[in-house]
Amino acid sequence: MISFNEAYTHAQLLYDVELTPEDFEEIGLVAWNKIGNKQDVLYQMFVDVDCEDKKVELPCNCDEIEAVTYCHEDWNYTSNTYENGDYITDFIEHYIESRKEYEDPLY
Repeated sequence: MISFNEAYTHAQLLYDVELTPEDFEEIGLVAWNKIGNKQDVLYQMFVDVDCEDKKVELPCNCDEIEAVTYCHEDWNYTSNTYENGDYITDFIEHYIESRKEYEDPLY
């Protein structure tokens, strides 16, 4: 099959199926996904969260979310020995993350 939409013509000619192109596309994409013909692409997205309703608009080709992370690594904000938190752990976390910069995104 040359293209996905070619199946629409085949369904009409061979099986006398009457569907709108939009309905055919929805049904076909569900079937296409279930038989494993989908290529996964991992995207990294940086977005701002809307403060009023706490929502983020996802792209239309998003099927699943692998992870939601905060852009800054956690460090010890509170400490018994330091007044404003243990800022040394902030440097340590940054160092660790910089060593993983060229690793696989799912590392």
